[in-house]
Amino acid sequence: SGYYGINGGFFNNQSGIVSIAVVNGNPVGGRNGDGTGGWTNGQYYVNGRPINLYRGTLVWDPVARKYSVPVIYNIDEIRVSDKNNYWAQGGVSLCLQETEDMFLEAVIGQRLPEYNSKDFRSALVYNTDLNIWLVISTNSCTASAFRAAIKNSIGNGTLKDGILLDGGSSTSMRCAEFYKNGNFLPEMLRLRDNS
Repeated sequence: SGYYGINGGFFNNQSGIVSIAVVNGNPVGGRNGDGTGGWTNGQYYVNGRPINLYRGTLVWDPVARKYSVPVIYNIDEIRVSDKNNYWAQGGVSLCLQETEDMFLEAVIGQRLPEYNSKDFRSALVYNTDLNIWLVISTNSCTASAFRAAIKNSIGNGTLKDGILLDGGSSTSMRCAEFYKNGNFLPEMLRLRDNS
C-alpha cells in the first residue's frame, strides 16, 4: 500500500480478526454477531465451553490526551472521553512498570501463544511524552527477551506501557528504514501524520 505501519492483533483463518481493533467506536472488520471483526479480544474453549479472553488493549483518547492499557474483553468496556473519537488495539499486556513475574502472569492469563518459545515478536509501546513506537524483533526471541530489549533500548527510561501484538509469521513492518512482510494479515496499524 505504500503506508508505514505494523501488523495488528490476533486473527485466525476461520473468523478473521480476533482482537479488539476499533476506530471511533467502529470495529475495523464490522460488528459481527460472533464477536469477531475487531469487536472483542476473542475466546478460547474449555470442555467445549467458550471462555471470553480478557487481554491488554492499547487505547488512545485524544480528548483526554492519554493512552491506557485496560484488560478487557470487548469494545463496550472501553472508557474514553468521546466514544466517537478514539482508537484501540487489542493484544497482550507488556506490563512495563511491573516485575517480570507479573508480566509472565499476564502473558499466561491473557493466553499469549508460544510466549516461552523463540519467535518473531511485535508490539506497540508509549511513553510519558505520548510518543508511540511500533516495534518488531528482527530475530526470534522469547516474549520476556523482547520485553527486556524494549525496556533497555526505547524511550530513555520514559516508557509507560504497551501491548504485544500478533507475532511469529504475522510479524510485519514497513517504514523508511525497514521492511518485513509476514503472512496475509486482515488488519494493519498505519502511521498517520497529524502535523
